[in-house]
Amino acid sequence: MVPAVEGGGRGSLVNVTVTIVIPGSGVIRVVGERGEATVGGTTRASMTMAVKTGSLYAGYHWGSLDATVRIGTSEEVEGPSGGFAVALLTYLMLVTHSNIKLEGFAVTGAISPDGLSSRVGGVDVKCNVAQNAGYTLILPLANVPDVGPRCRSMVAVGGLFSGLRSVRGTPDAIIAVSYPLPGGFNRSMREAAQRYIGESERLLGELRGSRLPWTLDWVEGNISRAREVVDRHPYAAASFAFVAYVTAVQSQYYLLLEERGAQWARSEVSSLRSEVERLKIELDSKPRSGSSYYLEFLATAYSRLADANTTLQSVESMIGRGYTVGDIALNLGFAKARLDTVRTWISIAESLRGEKPVIGEGLVGILASAFSDYVRSSVFYASELVKYMVRVYNLPEREATSLRIYLETVEGLLGRADSEISKGNHLAALGFYREALSKSLSRIFVPPGVVRNDIVDGYIRELSNLQSLLAASIVSSGFVSGLAPAYVDYAIVRYKLGDLISSLGLLEEAVASTILWYTLLLKTASPTGVITGVTPPAQPIVPGAPRSNADTLNYSITVALAILLSFLLGITISTWLSYRVMRVA
Repeated sequence: MVPAVEGGGRGSLVNVTVTIVIPGSGVIRVVGERGEATVGGTTRASMTMAVKTGSLYAGYHWGSLDATVRIGTSEEVEGPSGGFAVALLTYLMLVTHSNIKLEGFAVTGAISPDGLSSRVGGVDVKCNVAQNAGYTLILPLANVPDVGPRCRSMVAVGGLFSGLRSVRGTPDAIIAVSYPLPGGFNRSMREAAQRYIGESERLLGELRGSRLPWTLDWVEGNISRAREVVDRHPYAAASFAFVAYVTAVQSQYYLLLEERGAQWARSEVSSLRSEVERLKIELDSKPRSGSSYYLEFLATAYSRLADANTTLQSVESMIGRGYTVGDIALNLGFAKARLDTVRTWISIAESLRGEKPVIGEGLVGILASAFSDYVRSSVFYASELVKYMVRVYNLPEREATSLRIYLETVEGLLGRADSEISKGNHLAALGFYREALSKSLSRIFVPPGVVRNDIVDGYIRELSNLQSLLAASIVSSGFVSGLAPAYVDYAIVRYKLGDLISSLGLLEEAVASTILWYTLLLKTASPTGVITGVTPPAQPIVPGAPRSNADTLNYSITVALAILLSFLLGITISTWLSYRVMRVA
């Protein structure tokens, strides 16, 4: 049951069913009682994303199944708030291999492509209508501050993992998976941190005494943080130093723009675009096979290049629309600093090319194809969501313009990635797709309006569990993400500094980086899409143990952890399985 808010602010309950057929050919349909015509674009995009996200976490490639989402109303349906219900139902059906009915629950929340339940509107009305009908409302953690005192029957969840726990009545659990990065990575990050610290201090010396619309305390503070953590957290140190460097460059650009005007800004954009092309040629000349670290970090260099290029496009729009000097300086400075990081990532990638495992160019092509399909759904979902917001809400013109620029940017990234695929440049396409996914997540996941530690902690715990579940599978299969543990480490540092929202964003990036490699596992799995070693797609039965839901979840967690331990300790999976007999129901 999905609660809805109708015209006039009235609430209603809508029955939503999901039908899955395996094997299938990847067809996902979203229909109302009068067919597809009554389902709006935002709802269709969110439901499609929901089926893919639910199947991904259940260990199935969505291309191996057909799904029909049926919304039980003849009225027009628009909005993303039924997405989490469909993702949760898809996930439950696939991990249990059975028909599931969420007895006693009504579910609301938008689904984020990384598995989170995202904030939606009208939750007070939705809670009342669910409560009056005898249902407990499952809603996103981010919506807790929006609920009034009359809403007593509710369960707040962070995403699929805690949603599963709530509807199945299983105890709380935490899964933690980690692995060390190569020494060469940490050494390179320390060198990058020192380089950005030096450049920031040089610019500070030139900027002191200048009239700026902001202070330079932010630069000095981040330099200090970088120095403090450089030995224990090299990636975090490099990131702090980069933030200091960005602000210093932005300050320098502000003074230059004040002195030379918009015409000079156009000239500078042209110069930086030329640098983008030079770096693109250099990246295209690199070998297309090597360690997973090498490939991921070269793809990261492409994504940073894409980020710089799209920011320059935004600068051009800003100049044409008469934005302030401060706005233009902030974006121009960011683009310049981003370009400086491209060479850093190229250097780090080259230093780690000989690490294990080595991945051939053919597998890179499969990876790009598998990842692109997930990213395409995410971008389409984000685009439809932006159009919905512009159409439905009375946004100020400045905010509406910003959203339109975002649409141009993210759709441009997707087009650029598709262009690289058509040329056979799969590594470049991976970088552009990865950047498009990041920008999609930044629009789809709506953080809490009121930043509270308990809410943010719940999302952080959820993201850690989701990331660890996927990481256990990719590590046991011989793949690793170099960026995921770096993002996690940086998130921990930011959290300790009290920067809760940044910590959330970094953990989302860690999950996205893990999803990249996980889609390769799904694509190269057995014909039914099931991966050996992932949370079992059917309920496991342990001889002599009761067949309870709690046992199912706990056993699944045990499987994931055992896989990881077997990898780290050099114990083969077959040896471990000799101590366990598992029969799939």
